[in-house]
Amino acid sequence: MNKIRNFLNYFARILGVSVALGIVILLVGMGIFFMITEQTNVVLDVLPYSVLVAAMSFVGGTTFLDYYGMDNKKALIGGGLVAIIVLFLIISIAEGVVFLIENDITGEKFSIIIFAFSFCIIISTIILWIFKSRLNK
Repeated sequence: MNKIRNFLNYFARILGVSVALGIVILLVGMGIFFMITEQTNVVLDVLPYSVLVAAMSFVGGTTFLDYYGMDNKKALIGGGLVAIIVLFLIISIAEGVVFLIENDITGEKFSIIIFAFSFCIIISTIILWIFKSRLNK
């Protein structure tokens, strides 16, 4: 019985993380699509907060890399890359949310989004397993 409970806990954690990461991947994809196809000003509304979070990510990434033994130049470059990635993710997710709010998502569009979300969950599970195998080495 304990083995089944451990499996269910493990399954629930993996499923929860995969679904959350799948939502992020879906929103980023929709946000990129929305930024390319529409002229929006969401970027200007979200930019101050995004830059603040990116600055904190820069500090956190630089500190993390420095703590694990990278030299100062590589730690600063790595922290900068983390900040750029976080900034891009925040803006893309905000655009994806605006895309979902502004468009009527019913019928066939809803089916397409559910279909895309299913693939995003599969992709996120593959990403989790790749990271898990890298961390175990």
